[in-house]
Amino acid sequence: MKSIALGSLLAASQVNAVNLNPPPPVAPAQWSATIDTTITAGGQTQKGTTKSYISDTHQAWRYESTTHPSTLTLFDYKDGREMELDSTGTKCVAWCPPSSTYFNTIRVGNGKNGTSKATYDGTNTWSWTDNLFVIAMDHKHLTFKSGAVPDQLVEEFTPFGKQIGNGTSIFHDDFKPSADESKFTVSNLDSCPKADNCQSSTVRLTTNVKQLLLEIGMMEKM
Repeated sequence: MKSIALGSLLAASQVNAVNLNPPPPVAPAQWSATIDTTITAGGQTQKGTTKSYISDTHQAWRYESTTHPSTLTLFDYKDGREMELDSTGTKCVAWCPPSSTYFNTIRVGNGKNGTSKATYDGTNTWSWTDNLFVIAMDHKHLTFKSGAVPDQLVEEFTPFGKQIGNGTSIFHDDFKPSADESKFTVSNLDSCPKADNCQSSTVRLTTNVKQLLLEIGMMEKM
């Protein structure tokens, strides 16, 4: 009887352990949402709001803003294109090579593609690092509302182990697990000129975060 009782207790503890460490949500391959982003670095704070479109299928990001030019990044086109768009959002004004590799911003780290394997922090929050070899270049903490619906992403910028700032992105309630296909095309992709003031980065940054860091003069530290 004692062995049966002990076995039951062990089984119950294993079930509780599983419940305390659920599997991470599976990010949709395409999604769209309005995002409020706040960046603090170098004693300065910058804020911005973007309508964001993300696509694994197209390996693409699109960020539409009312305060600075909208951008479309196509990572798989030739060597990649990070494009500034005109006011209609249908034409490329100029492009630079992408300053990051593609990643789905609401897919938690899985130990692949330069990420650590995410750990569960409780309250629907998962944490991981983006790494350059073994060096953590930034730390991410992603909280979900329910299922794979994101609530908040907190980023700590730590290029080569040095803490230089942080960012917080708040997802609006208009999140959809889909994206308008037309958002990932422009009419002059082949003829768009290359810009002459391109910026590179050792940290994996989305273009909306990169823009805010540029505005406060911190991109050279990334």
